[in-house]
Amino acid sequence: MAGIVAALAAVGLVALLVLSHLPVFVISGIDATASEHVSAETIAKLAAVDEGTTLLSVDVSQIQQNVRKNPWVKNVNVTREFPDTLGVTVEERTVSAIVVMGSGTSVWALGDDGVWIEPVQLDTSATDDVTSAALAKASELGCLLIANAPSTVDPSQGSAATDEVILDVLEYQRELPESITSQAQVYYAASAGSISVVLQSGLEISLGSATDISAKASALQTVLDAYGDQLTYVNVRVPSKPSYRKVADGTSLGGAAKVVADNAATAAAATAQTADASTGESEGDDEDGGESDSSSRGDGSEGDAEGSAYADEGE
Repeated sequence: MAGIVAALAAVGLVALLVLSHLPVFVISGIDATASEHVSAETIAKLAAVDEGTTLLSVDVSQIQQNVRKNPWVKNVNVTREFPDTLGVTVEERTVSAIVVMGSGTSVWALGDDGVWIEPVQLDTSATDDVTSAALAKASELGCLLIANAPSTVDPSQGSAATDEVILDVLEYQRELPESITSQAQVYYAASAGSISVVLQSGLEISLGSATDISAKASALQTVLDAYGDQLTYVNVRVPSKPSYRKVADGTSLGGAAKVVADNAATAAAATAQTADASTGESEGDDEDGGESDSSSRGDGSEGDAEGSAYADEGE
């Protein structure tokens, strides 16, 4: 009995091989299903099925590879629809973050699998600040904003992000408790060692490099349990010595958008101050020269933000 089954299987295999080389079931059309960002015409063109290819001889893996050349395409499903049609559907990447590099000259969409999708055009009609405009776009898309990423970050469509600072932000989003990540709205990431996150409420959390994440999460939760919505800033870079600031009586947090706007204003003021100092030096107005105050967190990455809303700090 086993021999008969084996013989029939062999006959079936031979028949399939023969049919795959005969001009039967020749593909005459591609039934491509459009997605939000990729048209059916584009999918069919990318599939690049050679003339004369049959449903039995078509290289499905090659078709999938071809269609994935579009950076929006994450997965490709290919079906044989006998007698002569090839079905192709795609699963798109969703945007997990809008990433602003440097001073905002480069803004990109990053996919949910860590792959760069495409540059993003921002609407700056309501604000001159690129970061604020990027936050508005991120809010529209329901994704994160990663701001002040180094200008050395060099995205390429369809390629995975490999820069340490971007990977560290993504690791924080994976490893921090959902109670934090679900509220995270902006990551400031000027360098891997100076990462901070701003929650929807406007609470700023200084995280530093992506090490000891579990310990940092525990230290953060301890501070949150003790002071809750009284907080405006928490620093857990050294989890064994967390520090915090409270809002002053009668004040409240203004949300992430206010933090972004305030940081932009602080950065602009610092830039203007530096420019004035440089002008003064060049004109010989100050023989001894001078140093600008570098404690500002206008880029969300340096120092500890100061302001009249801060009433207390603890360690």
